[in-house]
Amino acid sequence: MLPYGRQSIAESDVEAVAEVLRGDWLTTGPAVGRFEAELARWTGGVPCVSVTSGTAALHVAYVAAGVGAGDEVVTSPLTFVATAATAALLGARVRFADVRPDTGNLDPDAAAALVTARTRVITAVDYAGHPADYDELRQVAGEAGAVLVADAAHSIGSAYKDRPVGSLADLTTFSFFPTKTVTTAEGGAVAAADPALLRRAARFRNHGLVRSPPSSAIPARAAGTRRCTSSGSTTGCPTCCARSASASCAGWSASASGGPSWSSGTTRCCPACRG
Repeated sequence: MLPYGRQSIAESDVEAVAEVLRGDWLTTGPAVGRFEAELARWTGGVPCVSVTSGTAALHVAYVAAGVGAGDEVVTSPLTFVATAATAALLGARVRFADVRPDTGNLDPDAAAALVTARTRVITAVDYAGHPADYDELRQVAGEAGAVLVADAAHSIGSAYKDRPVGSLADLTTFSFFPTKTVTTAEGGAVAAADPALLRRAARFRNHGLVRSPPSSAIPARAAGTRRCTSSGSTTGCPTCCARSASASCAGWSASASGGPSWSSGTTRCCPACRG
């Protein structure tokens, strides 16, 4: 019987997990920032916010896009339930557009036919790692005044017209579930080039908290304070997962052009690698 999925874990990965567990940071530690910086190498420099799962990444992305009650999200029915469920969780109506028969990806014409004045987001899904038709979808989203989201759970490391996945949509979500190309056991990330979208994503993953700078004039605030400026959730990436993902990225080799490329076709999992 074919297995549902199979990851590759080396002894060095196990040792790296143990190193994290013996350290001071089990979550949201320095390794998380290093992992996010490594991820940005694969998105063409587009910064990333790491979270606890691909589902959390979609939730965070929809919040950053401003999805709420009364809005509509147009997406593909050929996807995991989270692509639609996280939008519905925010009160949006999900509208399913047909896919192209050759790729299984969202058909831009079908998406355009469902656009209304309430359309807030158009979400493409890179089915089986094949990027959607982002130039056409960008035009549809632009004419609708909608945010373009890429559900890239399958496609980290892929490119569309020589542009890396992560740089093609306003918001891109990744999944690091065990069946994905790179795994952290559980994990995900959101990429956004727009600083405002990235800031909203980063705030929401951490309860909407914002750290105020230290104040020498107010002794009680000598070390700075944190304020909750908006609603949010706790979806920050644990350090073990971040270390895992950093090692996964390290398992990829540089291509002849100097950019990253896959070094093997197996799922790489190092649940606490060197960050």
